[in-house]
Amino acid sequence: MSALPEQQKLDLLEQIGQALESRPGFRQTKLARGYLAAYFRRVPLEEMSRENPEVLASIIASQLKFIARRAIGETLIRVYNPNRRKHGWESEHTIIEMVNDDKPFLVDSATLALAEMNFDVHLIVHPVIRVRRNKNGRLTAITNRDDDKAIAESVVQIQINRQTQPDVLEEIEQRLREALEDVNVAVADWRAMVKVATETRELMPQWAPKADADMMQECQQFMSWLTDDHFIFLGVRDYKVVKGDKGHDLAVVPGSGLGILRESEGDVTRRPLTSVAEEARKHSKDIPLIITKTNARSTVHRVGYLDYIGVLTFDSRGRTIGERRFLGLFTSSAYSLSVLDTPLIRGKAQQVLDQVGLHPGSHAWKSMMHIFETLPRDDMFQASTDELAELAVGVLNLQERRRVRLFIRRERYGRFYSCLVYIPRERFNTENREKIQSILKRALKGRRLDYVVNISESMLARLQVIIRPKPGSDVQFDVALLEQKIVDAVRSWGDELTSILVQKHGEEAGLNLAK
Repeated sequence: MSALPEQQKLDLLEQIGQALESRPGFRQTKLARGYLAAYFRRVPLEEMSRENPEVLASIIASQLKFIARRAIGETLIRVYNPNRRKHGWESEHTIIEMVNDDKPFLVDSATLALAEMNFDVHLIVHPVIRVRRNKNGRLTAITNRDDDKAIAESVVQIQINRQTQPDVLEEIEQRLREALEDVNVAVADWRAMVKVATETRELMPQWAPKADADMMQECQQFMSWLTDDHFIFLGVRDYKVVKGDKGHDLAVVPGSGLGILRESEGDVTRRPLTSVAEEARKHSKDIPLIITKTNARSTVHRVGYLDYIGVLTFDSRGRTIGERRFLGLFTSSAYSLSVLDTPLIRGKAQQVLDQVGLHPGSHAWKSMMHIFETLPRDDMFQASTDELAELAVGVLNLQERRRVRLFIRRERYGRFYSCLVYIPRERFNTENREKIQSILKRALKGRRLDYVVNISESMLARLQVIIRPKPGSDVQFDVALLEQKIVDAVRSWGDELTSILVQKHGEEAGLNLAK
């Protein structure tokens, strides 16, 4: 009878330890024993068994040398292709190793950076190890949670598809270093950013004294909602409107930057008041908040464009004179929470229900509520009440009819378009998805495209395509024409035959012939 997996793993760890101790000149026996137990604690036996104990011992010895000296707060990174002569082991993959103070988002952000570079990840080992170091940063002990003088360090090894070009290895290290620096400053300033958000909530009535009282209350509740585990704060910065050479500029308030918006040398400290802030002045009579997406993709935690929340400041004449900008990511709980429990969205949803005249509890009312709950939450935040009404009523009228429908919403500052395509589920496949994306990207003069697929028990599949047009593009489009192009693109041979038979023989006879 074979030993249980737990015992097999203990036996393998013992073999690795013995292999370490038998290495010529090896003097770190006590450190090595503690390190290998911590390092392999969560590595499955199946993964460990793929290498012999001597190779695993060489990995541990190599890592102990790598982490031997590190100052608190310092990030160690190396990207290399191990060889037996130098490292005592070799791999078919390129190896990335990182050591940092333990904190959230490290592994997520590292894998995100690698994904953006189109590298496949084959293995991740991520132990958190309790260590002691002397005043010079030299490793003196591997310890446990009970040691209150120890610090927790994150040790990460990632294996990616092999890269041999020195400049590629250097670029990988640089991109990882930049990503982890964003993690470091965001985590370090997190409490300060939450405090700024809380202070902002109290200051908003002073900043927008002419705003509607009910809307102001909703905006304040939204700011409180953000700090209640619904937003990952990554950066905060204040701006003020100042006179420039050719009109007005939006200038950074010195010393106001936190997280990834900390000021640094080379930053652009002022720019013409043309894009978001200028457009905001046209739309801010109803709501003193900007909720949208940036043009920059997140380097922290997860893939996607950063969420942008701007709180505007007005003078006595209602002119925009400043902005407090928050960058980050809505959390998963923000996306899963009911529409009726989400500030700002709930008000728009109720206005749409009132406009359409649906009675609470009726079938149509329930159908509309289901539409609200299942629409992309970013569209719910960003759309105006009129835009949301047009979209929701359009989807309601579509119901379960097996037909193609297209809805396009222009982001109010013109930086991207959100396209929702409803298509019969049996017609949805990769080939048709790519056809649809190509039609929309061409029509909207797209530079970059992202998509999300939603397939449920409904007869209709939904494809959301986010198109970011090329800078300076004059985008003109006809929704009906684009919708017909999509219908033609996804039409099957059977669909075409049925259409011809109905046209030639009438609906009843044509459909019978088609069957």
